[in-house]
Amino acid sequence: KERVVTIALAVLLLASLALNFYQYRKTEVINMQSDILQENAEKTAKELLERVGLGARLQHKPSELSGGERQRVALARALVTRPAVVLADEPTGNLDNETSQDVQGLLQELNRELGIGLVIVTHDTTLASRATRLLRMDRGRLAETNA
Repeated sequence: KERVVTIALAVLLLASLALNFYQYRKTEVINMQSDILQENAEKTAKELLERVGLGARLQHKPSELSGGERQRVALARALVTRPAVVLADEPTGNLDNETSQDVQGLLQELNRELGIGLVIVTHDTTLASRATRLLRMDRGRLAETNA
């Protein structure tokens, strides 16, 4: 949470400084910043879509994607801002076994490399077994089990 707040404050401060410094060219600065942010967002989105195995499908419309591909797009979308925590409800539910293993590996990799926390709700025992902490729903209550 602290990282997200710090980044947000830095972006606001940078935008404020740029606007104050370039008062006479305010519109040009805003457009330039938007272009840079858009380029960065597009680059990050492309990288994440490639990481979830959709690099060859970048130009396809959502209606042209399978359920599993749409699920991987949703995962990439959730990760594009590098959040502190991702809440994932059945992230591998519509995926074939091989793709499911790839996505599980990616989630662990992002957790390790970027420190992104994961809260995953799943019926997939293989995915659940990879967790560092495992909670089960038992008669309407959360019960901790050994991970």
